[in-house]
Amino acid sequence: GMINDTYRNDKYISSLQKVITPNSICLSISDGSLIPLLAALMGAKKVYTIETEPVSKRMIENFVQHNNLQDKVKVIGKRPEDVTSADLDDNKADIVLGEPYFYMGMLPWHHIHFWYARTEVNDLLTPQAKILPCCATMRAIGVELKDLHKIRAPIGICEGFNLQPFDRILEESSDIADAKVEPHPLWEYPGIPLTDSFGLLQLEISRPLCGLRTVNRTGYINFTNPGTCNAVAIWMEYYHDNKTVFTTGLVSPPKCGKNLEWETNMRQ
Repeated sequence: GMINDTYRNDKYISSLQKVITPNSICLSISDGSLIPLLAALMGAKKVYTIETEPVSKRMIENFVQHNNLQDKVKVIGKRPEDVTSADLDDNKADIVLGEPYFYMGMLPWHHIHFWYARTEVNDLLTPQAKILPCCATMRAIGVELKDLHKIRAPIGICEGFNLQPFDRILEESSDIADAKVEPHPLWEYPGIPLTDSFGLLQLEISRPLCGLRTVNRTGYINFTNPGTCNAVAIWMEYYHDNKTVFTTGLVSPPKCGKNLEWETNMRQ
C-alpha cells in the first residue's frame, strides 16, 4: 500500500530534494523501501541500502535492475551491526534515510528499530551526516469507538440465554493472555475524538543511542468532547524537518463529533 501511496512518495521526494547533491553518499535502512531508488534518481552519487529480509532484498534488486541503477544503488543483505566499511566500498555516508518501516513491526513504536540500526552504523557515517528522519514523536488521543471495543465487551444476556458465566471465563483468560496494547488498522473502525491529540514521548534519532534507560511519564489529559472513552489510540510521527512530518496515525486534525481520519497503510 505504501509503495503506491503517491502523496507519501511525493513528500519523500520533496524532502530528499532539500539534502541530496551530486556528491551525496546515502545509506538507507528500511525493509522493501523505494527511498534508495528515489535518492539515486534524484542524483545521489551512490546509494547503499540495507535489506535484512531475503524476500525484500530480491525485490529491491529487481527494482534496481529494472530502472538501470546498478551503478548507483548497492543492496547489502546484512544486519546493520554486521555492515562493514568494505560493504560501503570504503565510503562514508553523509545521509541516512529510512521510512522507517520494518516487516517485524506490529505496533507503531516497533519501527523505532531504525534508531538502533542507525546507531549500529554510526562509525560508517561522516561526522555531520544528516539523519532522516531526525526525530520522532509518540502521540495519542482518547476516542469513543463505535464497534472495535466490543471485542473485549461482555455479552451478558443474548436471545434469552445467560452468557455471563462464559463472559467471566473470557475476561479472566483475557487478563492472563491478551496484550494490554494491540495493533489495529483504525481506518476500518469508526471513532470520534474525546480529547486533543497529545505527545507521549519524543526521540532524537539524529543522535546515536548511548546505553539504555527507562523513561516514565505521568500526567492528566482533559476531555474536550462529550462521550464514553473506550480506547486510547497511539501512533508515531517522524520528522525530516520542522515542516515535513510522516505520520502513522491521524492524517487530519480531530474534529468534534466527526470520525477520525487515519493513515490507511499502517496500524495504530
